[in-house]
Amino acid sequence: MKCCNNVMDVDYRTMFHLSIIPLFHLREMAINKLLVITAVGEAFTGVVLLVYPPIVIRLLFGAEIAGAGIVTSRIAGISLIALGLACLPNRDAGSLTPALRGMLTYSLFATLYLFYLGIAGDLVGILLWPAIVLHAVLTILLARRMVRGDFSKSIACSVTPGER
Repeated sequence: MKCCNNVMDVDYRTMFHLSIIPLFHLREMAINKLLVITAVGEAFTGVVLLVYPPIVIRLLFGAEIAGAGIVTSRIAGISLIALGLACLPNRDAGSLTPALRGMLTYSLFATLYLFYLGIAGDLVGILLWPAIVLHAVLTILLARRMVRGDFSKSIACSVTPGER
């Protein structure tokens, strides 16, 4: 805003941009919260897969696991832990897009593959359909955030009060 002696000297464009900054922060906070919830959930699933794969396999697919399946499940658990940690928002980075893109990609393909398994009907445990629904909802929420764009960059670049 310019230094003003009367109401007519106010730069309304600057006032408008300054008034919408809180909206961008609210959206960024919503993205952060969604990423944290999703990342923690995937990391938790990874920890359970790493510690005791048979329980996850039994609950999701209603099947038993042995041998190389346990090894592979533990590696998948490690991957989920890494994905969860990588997708936690970083305040210093200034952009949520990479984490959002990574979690959206994972959630979309997990939804599609789990849905395929559910339709095929061979490996259906008590938690398979709830997991499909959960991943589908998370995919939709993450996709909506991705389509709306990364607001952290627009906050930093669109408003510089001294320049107006």
